[in-house]
Amino acid sequence: MQPPQNEINNLNIYQKLVEVRKKVPYLQKSNQGHQYKYVGSSDVLGAIRSELDKQGLLLLVAVKDHKVTTSGDSAKPVYFTELDIVYTWVNADNPEERIELPFYAQGIDRAGEKGVGKGYTYSEKFFLLKFFNIATDDVDPDAFQEKQQESKPLEKPSESLLNEIKTIWKELAPTFDINKKLQQTYQKNLERLSKEQAESFLQTLKKQKENANA
Repeated sequence: MQPPQNEINNLNIYQKLVEVRKKVPYLQKSNQGHQYKYVGSSDVLGAIRSELDKQGLLLLVAVKDHKVTTSGDSAKPVYFTELDIVYTWVNADNPEERIELPFYAQGIDRAGEKGVGKGYTYSEKFFLLKFFNIATDDVDPDAFQEKQQESKPLEKPSESLLNEIKTIWKELAPTFDINKKLQQTYQKNLERLSKEQAESFLQTLKKQKENANA
């Protein structure tokens, strides 16, 4: 949930950057190159721009040094541009709060005038992807989120929740082993259920009890 605007203003620059990081855990590779798919610069900027605006964060870019070398024959030279860049995060609500991060960029061009632009574009994309730890893959975002959920450790049910299940089960089926039922439904014994599974099973038992008493 997005914090209220007054709370956002009170966040320090690190807290604001964490809020941006939370909003974009994954981007799909949707652009097709000659041999592979990739995430475009516009995809990355589009994903985080609105959240940067909400948090009042600015990203300043400065070139501290550059170098251009050529290779190939004189008729068709290849220009290799190298840039030493410093990216600076600024908290617009408290401009004295800044984080400076050096970054290296490259750009290869055959015409000569696009090397700097290519270096800027590639560095900005990869800087943002790596800074915010944004995962990229060919799978769709929903599949990625499901995979993330599956990898999270399951929350265990409380002792009181398990005891409530046992109590109602004894009332409904005192001679039948509860774990046989759970093995059929969840392929688990009672003690191995997740909190979500235990709560769901308890609701089922409560409905059965209400129907039996009706």
